[in-house]
Amino acid sequence: MKAIILAGGYGIRLGKMGENLPKPLLPLTDEMTVIDNLLKNIRAQVPEEDIVIVTNTKFEPTFRTWAEEKQFKGSFVIEPHKTNDEKFGTIRGLAWTIQEAKLEDDVLVLASDNVIHPFDDFLKFMTRIFDGKSAVVGAFEMGEDKIKGRFGNLAIEDDHRVTAFVEKPEVPVSPYASMAAYIFPKKVGGVGMLEILHKYLEKGNPDAPGHFLAYLVKEEHPLLGCIFGGKWWDVGKIDDWKSANHFFTEMLKTETK
Repeated sequence: MKAIILAGGYGIRLGKMGENLPKPLLPLTDEMTVIDNLLKNIRAQVPEEDIVIVTNTKFEPTFRTWAEEKQFKGSFVIEPHKTNDEKFGTIRGLAWTIQEAKLEDDVLVLASDNVIHPFDDFLKFMTRIFDGKSAVVGAFEMGEDKIKGRFGNLAIEDDHRVTAFVEKPEVPVSPYASMAAYIFPKKVGGVGMLEILHKYLEKGNPDAPGHFLAYLVKEEHPLLGCIFGGKWWDVGKIDDWKSANHFFTEMLKTETK
């Protein structure tokens, strides 16, 4: 299995803070950034040499500097754009990365603004239910009121099968929100994942990943839901980043006592 960290966005929701600092480099503690936390946990499932970070031309130099400081052994794929208006979007960026990096394996895909705790348990659960034939998506029990109009929403059976997926519904089908954490098999029903992505992108939304997951369900491609009971933040929003930063900083203080 390979891993892809999606970091092609511009942090618009962060306002001034996001203009010169990509979301993955936001600090969770004095010593650890969001992407450091991602990598620390991904390494338990995927060798660092098999991790690909996709970013854009604007933030490439910042990531290269970080990679040198941290001695990152993985690779980069650079989307050729410098502004939010030009960005590829999540799904187009995923297809671009698979193609540019020539990935022909199953792939673990994580949005770079994901902060999950305990992340190692979550990844172990995802890989345990992955059967090599079905895509897997993380799911978080948030409640229908909080999901309404804000999050991808999925209905999950006891055997993990996703039977319905709706992007930001006004009437949710369940209390489960879709997390930006996925495993995509290299082939579904004998068809390569890149081919499926390209077929979707002919008419589908290139950004919001929920639309692609809804497409998989509609086309009867198997999709499994991994229900997570820990903590989850989307640090693309300042308040959520502050909450995650406080949690990890306090946790570190407790661990060092």
